Amino acid sequence: MRFSNQSQDYRDEDLNLHTYLVKRPHATQFVFARSNAMEGAGINEGALLIVDHSLKPKNGDIVVAAVQGEFMLRAIRKELRRIVLYATVDQFPEVEMTDMDEVWGVVVAAINQFRT
Repeated sequence: MRFSNQSQDYRDEDLNLHTYLVKRPHATQFVFARSNAMEGAGINEGALLIVDHSLKPKNGDIVVAAVQGEFMLRAIRKELRRIVLYATVDQFPEVEMTDMDEVWGVVVAAINQFRT
């Protein structure tokens, strides 16, 4: 079985992931996922996350939040009088944010490495 080399069609184009994934360089940081809490969303432990601090989180966004002094990676759900952070893996309970907690940034992309 042979596979065609379609990459030859794109030889003239250089792919710069920074240009492609970072829309607001002044407000963007790269961090690594330190848990498997968001595996159901396709983010593996160790994934490189591109986090934008300038975005206002919407329902369903994946965020990095500072909760009780600890950073966590979760999806966000805004309800009538509360904000809840939830994982896509059942072993992690939902967390209700307080006035002391804050969303540090919205995850705009994640890069998983499959082979080192």
